[in-house]
Amino acid sequence: MKYIIHILMLITGFVNKGVALAQQLSNRGSEFWAGYGHHQFMEPGIAAGLANSQQMALCFVAGEKPAHIIVTIPGTAYRQEYDVAAQSVLKSAVLPAGAPQAAIDCRLYTPPPGGGGTGSEGVFSRRGIHITSSEPIACYAQLTATGAMATSMLLPVNTWGYNYVSASVKQNNATASGNCFSWIYVIAHENNTRVRIIPSAATRNGKRAGEAFEITLQEGEIYQLLGAGINQAEGQDLSGSQIAAIGNTEGKCFPVAVFAGSSGTGVACTSTGAVSSDPLMQQVFPVNAWGARYITAPTSTDGAADKPNVNVFRIVVKDPATVVVKNGMRLYGLNGNYYEYQSDKADYIETDQPVLLLQSIPSEGSCFNVGKGDPELMYLSPLEQAVNKTVFYRSRQGSITVNYLTLLIKNEGVASLKIDGALHAWTTQYAHPNLPGYTVVIKRWDAADAHCAVESDSAFMAITYGLGSGESYGFNAGTNLQNVSGKAAIHNVMDIAGGYHAYTCVNTPVKLSLLMRYKPVEINWRLSAMTAVAAPAADVVQRTPVPEKTETLNGQTWYTYTLPDTYRFNSAGVYDIPVYTVYPAVENCDHKEQIAYRIQVKAAPVAGFEVAYKACSDLQSVALKGDSLFADGQLVTKWNWVLTGAGETYTAGERNVDKEWWPGVYHIQLKAVSATGCVADSVRSITLTGKPVAAFAVQPEDVCVGEEQLFTDNSTINAGTIERRNWQFSDGSRAELPQVVKRFATAATYTIQLTVTSNQGCEATTDGQAVVHSLPVIDAGPAIIAKAGSVVKIAATAADTITTRFVWTPAAGLSDAARLNPNLLVQHDRVYLLTATNIHGCRASDELVVEVLKPVEVPGVFSPNGDGIHDTWVIPGLADYAGVVVAVYNRYGQQVFRSAGYSRAWDGMANGKPLPTGVYYYMIQLKNGMGQLQGSVTIVR
Repeated sequence: MKYIIHILMLITGFVNKGVALAQQLSNRGSEFWAGYGHHQFMEPGIAAGLANSQQMALCFVAGEKPAHIIVTIPGTAYRQEYDVAAQSVLKSAVLPAGAPQAAIDCRLYTPPPGGGGTGSEGVFSRRGIHITSSEPIACYAQLTATGAMATSMLLPVNTWGYNYVSASVKQNNATASGNCFSWIYVIAHENNTRVRIIPSAATRNGKRAGEAFEITLQEGEIYQLLGAGINQAEGQDLSGSQIAAIGNTEGKCFPVAVFAGSSGTGVACTSTGAVSSDPLMQQVFPVNAWGARYITAPTSTDGAADKPNVNVFRIVVKDPATVVVKNGMRLYGLNGNYYEYQSDKADYIETDQPVLLLQSIPSEGSCFNVGKGDPELMYLSPLEQAVNKTVFYRSRQGSITVNYLTLLIKNEGVASLKIDGALHAWTTQYAHPNLPGYTVVIKRWDAADAHCAVESDSAFMAITYGLGSGESYGFNAGTNLQNVSGKAAIHNVMDIAGGYHAYTCVNTPVKLSLLMRYKPVEINWRLSAMTAVAAPAADVVQRTPVPEKTETLNGQTWYTYTLPDTYRFNSAGVYDIPVYTVYPAVENCDHKEQIAYRIQVKAAPVAGFEVAYKACSDLQSVALKGDSLFADGQLVTKWNWVLTGAGETYTAGERNVDKEWWPGVYHIQLKAVSATGCVADSVRSITLTGKPVAAFAVQPEDVCVGEEQLFTDNSTINAGTIERRNWQFSDGSRAELPQVVKRFATAATYTIQLTVTSNQGCEATTDGQAVVHSLPVIDAGPAIIAKAGSVVKIAATAADTITTRFVWTPAAGLSDAARLNPNLLVQHDRVYLLTATNIHGCRASDELVVEVLKPVEVPGVFSPNGDGIHDTWVIPGLADYAGVVVAVYNRYGQQVFRSAGYSRAWDGMANGKPLPTGVYYYMIQLKNGMGQLQGSVTIVR
């Protein structure tokens, strides 16, 4: 029998939900701080109706779960609580602005220096706005005023950094009266937070450009700087100001938040001409979240998604020696710490060190732009901080009439891109002209206050903005904020081609590497956090590590460090391994920073193999054939076989393997390897049984008719099991049990055939016999009725009188109890049993009844009158005479009754009529050698 078995072992990892791992840092979080930055309407001299008329509120965007949110201003009694339904947006109450005069005022405002104030500079206590949420949310601060609007994406506390460089736009408000300023402010989350600030320009209250100063903040306190005014319209641009969290008196450093913006400014492509203005505000990305590769896309006109407008871009560097390349051409003309250019095209920016990229929407009508809109600034995400899922809000506040999403994604991610749950829901798209493989996707809506969710199986960068007459808002639609000083690199060791892989798979051996921009003096791998999902899971500290190699990737130099062990993950999922590096140039107290190390573990691929063999022989040829494709359609690139059994281990590396094996149990393992080095581990044991040996036993081997015989299967097999039995008996009966009990009805020699089948379908047959002997055929003879004392020869008969033995019981009265026909001396009524035994021991029995004849006493009278007493002529003893004849006559000699046998007593009737009272005469012939009885009987009525 030929067997072909396809073996498919599914080692599917399931997504791990029970392991507490480091959180991927993004703009979604559960704790935020914000400040109420300076606005020109706060200043004195503003027209009636506009003074302090600006309003600031918060917008909360919930994800998959509803969120309970608490907003406080520490140090005051202010507390507001909000409940936001899942996948919805909620706007908070307007934040207190001290007008009319109130005890709570969270504005970052003091009167001008000449008016008894600090010009809104310095430390502000009891002004910090603290937001906590029960679930991760996206949170925004929105500032509105007459004909003006600004929105800032807030960054969660756990994304804050130690070092910042402020980035904004040139301060120029042609309609101002010396009351608009470029500003920055710093928020502390911990008490005794020490901060060093180096303004890039002179400030309103006298801080000098380039002169460092230090401040100490307590939790929730804010320090604000305003750039000094140059004239009524222009002011100093604080872009390039440096902010660093430094060690306090206890040597501790605490991260801070930094915001940048303007009280109101225009954005233009030239330095001449009056343009409209708007307030600006954004929370600045920390330096460790900057990137070295950016792709951009211009904003669209309010009337058409496929019509781009010019935007102003600033590339902020920390190191002036940073090489910046735009669309393959190096940029020159560094202005302090930034390069600036205008573009209405999608561009590609590459640098050899991380930079911050700022995109601004110009004032309405400037830069030859078409349609509505006004100044707005947005910080862009580098490719290193792309996300594959985000939520944000759209707004129709003020005069906003249209909302936009501009998104950049790999080509292969477009097919799975969903906007508000719908595929292919964009308005337009086009191939990125300067980075092949990327697509620009644009979605346009009529303005609405609405929740928006975007996701794809590929990571993307995006901005969202709104346009209206003389107004606009805009912000980064969602970003990761990981430290980009280093990055994870993994190699699945089964891929001998080398290189790094985007993911590993469950139970695939993988090497863990870290690529660093600098050479750390220590790397701390906290692998113990992965105990539940990875092995080995012991922490590893590499002190003064030597890089394995130096690599250039996308024009940047990276130092590669690899752990010596090989690791395996037991569950599919996305895991963040805590990795910390120490380097003297890291600008915090302990010079330590956490490197984002996210590793994706996919379910193990699924592949199997076929086993083909011809069973039911001793030496069996087995053919193994590995699958050429995994279940998901990927090619299998390598097959690693391990075959064990019969005391040997055999390995092979080909797809097809042929082996010859004796019967036994064999274990087959195939590790099928994908092009990415992921392993599908398929294991199967097979049992080669050979042919079974059929045998059975009959107990007893011969019997007499009617006796039981037990038939027992005694078949054997070298390996495997006997699965089926088929008994066939020559009397036509069948059975399938291991043991069968039979009673044959007639004497004969019966043929029995047993066929057994193994678990691999191999059959074997054997024959045997069962002998059934007949019983003796005897007759003990007719019943004997005789007079006591008479001798009668018993007339028993037998079919075989030569070989059969006879025994009469009891032996009393018999001349020879061992003879078939002994003489019997009749003495008593008795039953004799004749037992015959033939030469096979088979027995048969028959009974003989002997009765002693009793004397007959004939009654002389009876009274058939119906009274139930002597109504019939009962003659005792007469029933023993089977041949008796009874005749009765009247006195005239006429026969009135006659009976052969006397089973029914005479009732005095003749021809159906009662005889009259009188004397009648009888003659009874007893026979059996007895004489005749005569006499009279009287009928009395």
